[in-house]
Amino acid sequence: MNEPNADVADLVARLRAGDDAAVEQLLAAYAGRLRALAAGRIANHPQARSELSDVVQDMWISALRAIREGAAPADPDGLWRLLAAITARKCVNRITHWSRLKRAGTVPLGDADVSGGGDPAEAAEADELVRLVERFVAALDPAVGRVALLRLEGRAIEDIAALTQTSESTVLRRLRDVRERLKGLLSE
Repeated sequence: MNEPNADVADLVARLRAGDDAAVEQLLAAYAGRLRALAAGRIANHPQARSELSDVVQDMWISALRAIREGAAPADPDGLWRLLAAITARKCVNRITHWSRLKRAGTVPLGDADVSGGGDPAEAAEADELVRLVERFVAALDPAVGRVALLRLEGRAIEDIAALTQTSESTVLRRLRDVRERLKGLLSE
């Protein structure tokens, strides 16, 4: 099944029934077109473009959930419109996230240059800082450490809550606990 066709009704029914082979067929039928759609939507956004695979993966998770919950039309055009709409929404969400970070002047740690600009002393200092932060996070409860790292990456509270499958108030409480621990360490 390399192109969507009249067998979509059967495919959707099998997906709703939990058939893993149907997932593979859906991916084979639509993956290329959806990846191209996502790439076109985020082409002018370099930060989001570097996360194309994440955007596409998030789209598939949402799409499969929608199909299994019965939200997918059983005709090829209707299914394509649903998949395209989910893809477009995921692209907009990612672009919005990066725009917020840019406005706030926040850069995720993975994109930050901590090399010291070529100065060996500054690079060593930056490496030491990274090691200290890593040691601090490693000493935290894993759930709390994950929240702290996601926040350091510049993620929004609501994004962290979704990623960690907790409430926003839990995320805020965990971040407050991390700040208190850091303050305690700094006052020693």
